Amino acid sequence: MNTQQRQQAWWLYGGLMLIFVALLWWVAATDGAMSGSSESLVTAPVATATESWGEASEGAVVALDLTTPSSAMEATPWQSFVGSVRAHAASDIGMLLIQLVVILLVVRVVGWLFARLHQPTVIGEILAGILLGPSLLGAVWPEAMETLFPVHSLGNLELLSQFGLILFMFTIGMELRMKDLKGQAQQAFVISQSGIIFPFILGILLTYGLYSRPELLSEGSSFLSLALFVGISLSITAFPVLARIIQERSLSHSHLGRLALSTAAMGDIVAWLMLAAIMAVSQGGSFTSALYNMLFLALYLAVIFGILRPLFGLLGRRVRHREVLSKSLMGLIFILLMASAYFTEIMSMHALFGAFMLGLVMPENLDFRVIVKEKVEDLALLLLLPLFFVSSGLRTELGLVNTPELWALFGIFTLVAVVGKMGGTYLAARSCGIQRRESLYLGAYMNTRGLMELVVLRIGLDLGVLSTVLFTILVMMTLVTTIMTAPTLQLIDWLLKKKKTPQSLEHATGQVLISFGRAETGVTLLEFFHRLCGGTAPQVACTLMHVTTDTDISTIDAEHYYASSFAAPMEMAKQLDLSVQRKYEIAESVPEAVLSHANHIQSNLLLLGASVNLSQDKKDRDLVAYSNKLTRRWGLLTGRRRKAKKEQSSHSFEELIATFAQEAPCSVGIYVDNGQTPIAHPLVLMQRPEDQKLLLVAEQVTQSADSPITLMPLSLHLAKPTAELSARVSWSGETFAEQVDLSAYDFAFIAYDAWAALTPAQQELLEQLPSYLILDIDEATIELPTIHRPTTEAVSYLGKAS
Repeated sequence: MNTQQRQQAWWLYGGLMLIFVALLWWVAATDGAMSGSSESLVTAPVATATESWGEASEGAVVALDLTTPSSAMEATPWQSFVGSVRAHAASDIGMLLIQLVVILLVVRVVGWLFARLHQPTVIGEILAGILLGPSLLGAVWPEAMETLFPVHSLGNLELLSQFGLILFMFTIGMELRMKDLKGQAQQAFVISQSGIIFPFILGILLTYGLYSRPELLSEGSSFLSLALFVGISLSITAFPVLARIIQERSLSHSHLGRLALSTAAMGDIVAWLMLAAIMAVSQGGSFTSALYNMLFLALYLAVIFGILRPLFGLLGRRVRHREVLSKSLMGLIFILLMASAYFTEIMSMHALFGAFMLGLVMPENLDFRVIVKEKVEDLALLLLLPLFFVSSGLRTELGLVNTPELWALFGIFTLVAVVGKMGGTYLAARSCGIQRRESLYLGAYMNTRGLMELVVLRIGLDLGVLSTVLFTILVMMTLVTTIMTAPTLQLIDWLLKKKKTPQSLEHATGQVLISFGRAETGVTLLEFFHRLCGGTAPQVACTLMHVTTDTDISTIDAEHYYASSFAAPMEMAKQLDLSVQRKYEIAESVPEAVLSHANHIQSNLLLLGASVNLSQDKKDRDLVAYSNKLTRRWGLLTGRRRKAKKEQSSHSFEELIATFAQEAPCSVGIYVDNGQTPIAHPLVLMQRPEDQKLLLVAEQVTQSADSPITLMPLSLHLAKPTAELSARVSWSGETFAEQVDLSAYDFAFIAYDAWAALTPAQQELLEQLPSYLILDIDEATIELPTIHRPTTEAVSYLGKAS
């Protein structure tokens, strides 16, 4: 569009706006005139009839006054505006929206605080719901609670929360894959059932003692229903919370971690089957009616496992290689989900059971489950599930536990829950031949309850089996037993201290840790490591490490990330005939996790890949530049300045490199990949005479012994080395500056100190380099030229004779 066309477009736009404004003025003026003339039509009898609508006799014709009352007509525009705002705020949709804003804000903040305390976020979310209820907000500021949660609005919250629970239980079912239970099925079955039976029996005995106290019972609750619900509530294990704890302890792929997950998964399946049967019995009304419910439960399970599961298996194989499921298929899944939930609801087994079972029979294909779960999980967990926490919190009154007897009862329930769950699990694990330490760990893991327990308790409360007092006591027990999981594990660690030594690395004379983000980076780093080893690494233990920074992920997501991240690097390791270990960790800080593991394995060399900050993609660089611009702008507004030293929260590439170089217990190499893979003519950049040792690394990784290597000074003041250089090494007469042609080189080596000096002033020049290695050599961990581990025996570090 040229200048003349732009001017014509603006003139046209201006003319249309003038016409639009004139039309609005005419409508307003006409409305005022017509409203004034219609005032005479508003008669007193009509107003009286309007006001006495409820008193009109049957069959009478009543006129509705649709005109503005005189009091409103006399109101100022501001008063009219305020009245309109209040009316919309008090409407159902307005009330629901402000409730959502407050609930989501409080739940996320309290959940984040508990995560910072290294506690499961679900505990903070449950507690946030209690804080918004009568236990805190209602006690401290009752007017605010009545305004925010009026009685007439609670029905909407309850319905939405139940829908969120249906989606949540569907995702929980998808996390439990049948094939994951096969490897340790026998042990997992024995341990899980013992962990259910022991607390179940103790719960029934405890209920027998409670039943003589009517103030603790719900009106009309039978002993059978109460005993069964108390027993099953003490037997539940929260699989999602347990999986999160195991991920945080980096045990997902250990024998203990897999056994704990299998045990919890099998226990949850059996517990929910028992809960469905208990609900059928509790609501049956008679033995014959309960028998019908059980019969339909068996029929439902036969359809789910006999028909739907095989069909879903075929479907999973059909879409195995498709990246995205079609909308039609997702629509079918949602239809089946609602149908399954509806059937179990009308059969007195609760809609949540139907959602859980449909998720359980989803195709075993991991990619299929990940895609379906991603489409459902964010809506369920982030938007709808917090409503369940608050709706439960509104019915939890901690003030009801106001006597020593009730506090003693809370202590008894907590003790019975812990002893029953941990004791039953520990005894069963020991009988299966598991060592004492691992058996104690399993007991502590199975004692985790969390959200799953709260779901069961709400079902009991909604059915009228649990009284409000007993519900509150059991919610308190749930919070305590879940919070105590992490301290219990730390106590076991302290009581049974054991030196952690990776068995497969015990005989290695060197340790190399390769940390990568993208799978392609892992492949590149492995290839470079193989060259650094001279083609073989018989005495070097190599560990591949990938860190996921999203700590709020499920087991199925973690399994997907693990498989996709390590698939290509492990295939490359197989091609290169390298024996490597895999280390997958979920942590908030990548540097902290990597440095911690480097210390743990006493690494001699740490290899890392570059981040998006030095990406050759212009979109990536533009994104980083815009992010830095916002950081500078908001930093000035808040009065905060960037510190020169490293900060863990910073995503700056330079600061991350400084973190690794300054805090790593070993030598560090940062591989900046710009796409060139062969190393035929490398460039060694020198700032000081000591940087000549990089030449030895360059000679090691070049493709052939005849490949030329060029030494280039970064300063005119640096003289040519006096020592005799090999025939293939040449000294460049030019210094590293903008006018230097770098196209002849396919790789570069630079010391960390030299790179750090160039970064602020010559960032664009660094971006013109081919792929390069930033190397910070710690001679206490490796030696050059043979790059071996310094010992009195001069053992080869990277496979070369010293």
